[in-house]
Amino acid sequence: MRMDIYPEVREYVRKASAAEEKQEITKFIDLARVTLALAAENRAPGICSFLTSLFYFVCPYDYRSLHFIVSSFGRYASEDDDIKHGKDLKTIMDFLWSWRRLKSISNEESNWFRRGEGHLVKDEMPGAAAQRLPFHAFLLRNSEDVEQIVRKIVEAELRKFSMSQSGRIFFATLAG
Repeated sequence: MRMDIYPEVREYVRKASAAEEKQEITKFIDLARVTLALAAENRAPGICSFLTSLFYFVCPYDYRSLHFIVSSFGRYASEDDDIKHGKDLKTIMDFLWSWRRLKSISNEESNWFRRGEGHLVKDEMPGAAAQRLPFHAFLLRNSEDVEQIVRKIVEAELRKFSMSQSGRIFFATLAG
């Protein structure tokens, strides 16, 4: 079995993220899932590192493709650090998947997207951005990025009066 199948998985995930029809998205995610399972069955090295790199081939508002990456991370993680990281990713994904954006896209988020993530989509800002928060922003760890990007996104959501108590707690935790 070839051990260089990661590029195939990456391409399937990229195609799923670019697809517009649900049937096509499902087809590419299924192909990625089967190909990744074959890699794992043949003990391909560095699956979790590879999955981490996949985040940056997927639009931060494409929760279907991101969910595949997060769930695969949980499935294939075996080292303690990877298991913990997988649980953290799942917590973020579960919350953001259930969250509907309460505030319009901030200038900071729009600039962040165009500067670093815009190459992932054809549109200047994907339609899903009006309803979803950007998953990738919650992966940032550099304190300056967190302060300039994540905090502004979180603060915009916190200002909305009708936020649920669980939303306030989650965002307050992220905001520091």
